[in-house]
Amino acid sequence: MSELGENIATLRKATDMTQAELGELLSISPQAVSKWEKGISEPDTETLKKIAYIFNVSIDELLGIESRTPAPVNAGDDTWSDEGENQYE
Repeated sequence: MSELGENIATLRKATDMTQAELGELLSISPQAVSKWEKGISEPDTETLKKIAYIFNVSIDELLGIESRTPAPVNAGDDTWSDEGENQYE
């Protein structure tokens, strides 16, 4: 089972929702939900948005992406060169 599939199954079960009920909300078959949960296939991007909305989570949470704290910006750092050339292009 994929992490996405596990997360969908966990969220669905936590809300006492059946695969058929989730499928109905998404206008898809319960078999499609079952395939996601087993890691056989994955929902498309638009369906991921709907699933996140239904369960009130972010798409990152659905995908199992942990949030990271951005590295602090050093305002006094002399290593940045702003001479009109973008070094990241």
